[in-house]
Amino acid sequence: MRRSGLALSLCLALLAPLPALAVGAEDIVRPWQDDIAMTKRAIDELARQGAQRLSELGATKALHAAMTQAIADNIAALDLLQQRDQANEERFVSAAGALKVSGGEQSWVPHIGWGIFGFFEKHRDDTNKAIAEVDAQIAAGDAQFFILGLGWHSGKSLAALVAADQKAMDDLQAALGAGTWQIFYPGIGWADRNGLEARIAGDQKQIDETLAVIAKGEYQVFVPHLGWVTRNAVNQQIENAKAELAAAEALFQAGDAQIWRAIGGWITTKSVQGAMDDLARQQEALEAAAQQGSFVHYLPLLGWIDGHGIDATIKSRQDEMAKVQDSAAAGTYVVPSGCCGWLDGNNIQRLLALPDCVPNGPSPCLNPADRPHVQDAQRRLGPSIAVDIAVREAEIALFKAWRAALVGFIEPQVKIYQEGAAQWARTQAEFDIELAAIRQRIEDRIAFLQAVLDRQIP
Repeated sequence: MRRSGLALSLCLALLAPLPALAVGAEDIVRPWQDDIAMTKRAIDELARQGAQRLSELGATKALHAAMTQAIADNIAALDLLQQRDQANEERFVSAAGALKVSGGEQSWVPHIGWGIFGFFEKHRDDTNKAIAEVDAQIAAGDAQFFILGLGWHSGKSLAALVAADQKAMDDLQAALGAGTWQIFYPGIGWADRNGLEARIAGDQKQIDETLAVIAKGEYQVFVPHLGWVTRNAVNQQIENAKAELAAAEALFQAGDAQIWRAIGGWITTKSVQGAMDDLARQQEALEAAAQQGSFVHYLPLLGWIDGHGIDATIKSRQDEMAKVQDSAAAGTYVVPSGCCGWLDGNNIQRLLALPDCVPNGPSPCLNPADRPHVQDAQRRLGPSIAVDIAVREAEIALFKAWRAALVGFIEPQVKIYQEGAAQWARTQAEFDIELAAIRQRIEDRIAFLQAVLDRQIP
């Protein structure tokens, strides 16, 4: 009786339902579903990075387009020189008649020299022609000017730069539309939209084929994606995944994690901050140099020069003009005469004070034939001094105007620094996005492994 009771108990135990530990279809296909979800996130991220890169290229294009103002500033500086030259030429023509040296057909005009009738007019016309040719080059967009931060550019070359920026945007837009633009996505690597969509199709094909096998009852009891495993092995994989996540978070926290972005290739938080700091230091140094007068720019007539150099040039010209004024006041300013070479004011007065030479007359004396020439030199002395000083004053005024405008020529480079810093500042947020993608992938893996522990391994 006792033996039959034990047999009945054993039969009932064998017939009792087993715990629900069999591999379910959802568990089997979940990694593919997670991969599809990650791939869709990668597609979204690719679109986001593509839009961001388009925005960055657009900002660079706008920056280059704005550099037309820098060309305008350089043209304005050139205009000052042209205006001075034209004014001087008119001054030379106007003064030439009054400065004609007696006893001949030539006039002597300070800063241009000897010339006969028509020489000064032709010199003026040649100057105006040269200015007109330069203006024609400017109007045609062929004249080149130095833009700090970009180098030598004309209107046409600047337009070509903007066109190149637009082509880069068009090429990127075309690549995005064609699905061939690539990014580096954690867990996937380098991929374009076409490849990601193909990856999703491949995952879905795996899901469909696996479900078909399960529906036929041909699936073996095996943990997909893990193989034959024990609980300890799965637990170890979970710990490894947690350690991987902790290491990734520590790497990002330390600023040493590398991510890839179109703006700079492989970058870290430290390298981004370093780039921002470098731009800030360069801008600060440039602005300090401008304020201190040590900023160097290319100016017509003067070449490469800083504020100190312009100040020194102005001082030199002022000293030269003071010497001319002192010479005029002291009577030592010289003009050519028609009889006696170059004469200063003192010698003119001395000669005119002498009596005319006559036989048996006093000595020293002045040859009567030379007296009109000396009087002519006396007449031209004052106008010559006036022309000389006026030309020097015009040149000093020109250099002072350039000195005042010098600091403004740093603006193109400052804008380039500021736009670069802004783009790098926006890039800082990319590290959180990258870490979130890594975290999501690892957490999905941990969740999968935990589900295997909970449902598939006794």
